[in-house]
Amino acid sequence: MGGVRRVVLVHSPPHGEVPFRHVGLGYLHGVLRAAGYDTVTADISRHEEQAGSDVYDEVILHLSSKVGDVSDGPDPLLLMQVLYPEEFDSLLPVSESILRQVDRHQEALATSGDVYLFTVNIITYYFAAAMALRLRRQGKKTAVGGPSVRFDPIRALLLRCGAFEAAVVGEGEPIIAKLVDGLRAETLRGIPGVSFLSGGEMLTAKPAAAPDLGALPYPVFDRESIRDYIPILAARGCRAKCAYCSEPFHWTNRRRTPAEVLAEMDWATDYYRLENFHFHDDTINEHQAWFHALLDQLIERGGRYRWESFCGPVGLDEALLTKMRRSGCALLKLGVQSFAKDTLGRMRRLRDADLLRSAIVGAERAGISMHYDMLICFPGESESDHRHNVAMIERIFAETDGVYFSLNPFYLAVGSETHLNAAKYGVKVRHFDPESLPPRLAEMVRQCGPLPVGFSSDISRETVLRRVRELGEVLKRYGRDYLYLGQDEVPESSGATQMSPVRRVGGREAPPLFYELLLPWRLEQSRGGWRLEEVRSAAGGEDGLVKYLFQHVGSSLTVAVRLAPRREDRPCFAHTRHFNLFHDGSDASSREVEGLLRAVAAAISHNEGRIARARARARRQPKDESRR
Repeated sequence: MGGVRRVVLVHSPPHGEVPFRHVGLGYLHGVLRAAGYDTVTADISRHEEQAGSDVYDEVILHLSSKVGDVSDGPDPLLLMQVLYPEEFDSLLPVSESILRQVDRHQEALATSGDVYLFTVNIITYYFAAAMALRLRRQGKKTAVGGPSVRFDPIRALLLRCGAFEAAVVGEGEPIIAKLVDGLRAETLRGIPGVSFLSGGEMLTAKPAAAPDLGALPYPVFDRESIRDYIPILAARGCRAKCAYCSEPFHWTNRRRTPAEVLAEMDWATDYYRLENFHFHDDTINEHQAWFHALLDQLIERGGRYRWESFCGPVGLDEALLTKMRRSGCALLKLGVQSFAKDTLGRMRRLRDADLLRSAIVGAERAGISMHYDMLICFPGESESDHRHNVAMIERIFAETDGVYFSLNPFYLAVGSETHLNAAKYGVKVRHFDPESLPPRLAEMVRQCGPLPVGFSSDISRETVLRRVRELGEVLKRYGRDYLYLGQDEVPESSGATQMSPVRRVGGREAPPLFYELLLPWRLEQSRGGWRLEEVRSAAGGEDGLVKYLFQHVGSSLTVAVRLAPRREDRPCFAHTRHFNLFHDGSDASSREVEGLLRAVAAAISHNEGRIARARARARRQPKDESRR
């Protein structure tokens, strides 16, 4: 099968802290399939997560070591170590882990097709580049895309490092078929938005116009991977111009009509046999009239679809939140970033902290779970601003039961205002020093131009770390601890649902709809109700972990119990069993159900230490010296 003529879309690891399906790759798959190309998606990210071998924790800890002085661009040192490990005397531990991932998947991936298309972001550059280089050495064609590829030095780095033959600027759907044909024919000149090297020079044709989202084929996903929610996109881009965000640099803001969105939801429900949707929009309620029309159509369908999305605070009053709940809204993710008016002003955001608090508290009271983001230590944030943030977060926790927030120290987003107009914000951009690399690689990087890898501002790194610790203590106090930038180790007793907060069923709390958690327990039904038992079966034994997938389908809550052997030579799942906890939202508080949920919570707490120790053992495994 080595000579098979097929396009392979690669979803690279790490997987991340929540189940994630790449809607962009789904759209490319849909366009290629509609044009008659034999296409598959290699979801290596999902495979690594299911196998328990994902390196997300290690990558986050690597980035955490630079918190207060880090960008979302690629780290050339880490990139070159995974591409050319033989040129280094020693490798970073995270480089070794990424190379082991590449080793695990190279042989199978290389027999899957002839053209390989990758997308990259802050955590996936490294696996994608390392795998692409090996594929090119085997005669395969490789190309890369992603928002950051629009930035010239990053695009040049990805081409000059030898990993990719082509890089795409802008949205790929209009030109993806031409790109595949050009790679096969080795004629890339003139394809809109495609960059390639010719005679040592990077050539780039003018990007194609952004496509009409309503005219695109529906995204295509492997049915096997869609077990918890269906990814969907109503709009691309964001009309806000927040100073820290690179979205305006990457995307043209436009959206589909509500009727087009609902038509896809109807089709996807029949195709994937699920009624849960995750909108990948930046701000689902950005256009109020459009949003009300969408809600009206969802309500006309009886609120049968459960959905979640990122949102903005404007208009989130009691009436709108109630309407959203009736339409099936289960979770909102709100970009708060700060409660300090001066900081909000510098961020170019709405300076109304009371509106932010009201939206957060109001969502929970309406029966919608709320998760909000904080971007701390934005340049110019005073100690008073920080104290105000801490006080407001404490107040919100006191007023609510199930609200969550994620803690994000400011980083330099490539293409953002704080990057492109750094001096305006008191930011000094730090560029990578090629002299830290072996000579051949240093020259390769030098030809790419200045690569932003960090920054300094009026807030010292010591202050950043202190503020992170202080807010981290709040998270711990309320049982919400998790692995965020600024931690120096994986929390031993992290809140299992911090990154995927509790959704509401019938106005009461239920386990997360879309959260997967590894636990060495299983559920059994007996005359006395539900009970948990430790797994000690022949299929898994001591090497097995049970995976619980809490999934909301309509008004019924289901727990899928999956036995996931750790050994690489065994299938990922030995079996799957489903248990209905309750079938309607009218009486979700029975003693048996409450007892079960308490037991699950206890099991989560009991096993956090075991999970952390297993991860530590994996990191201490002997290093592979064959690459030296």
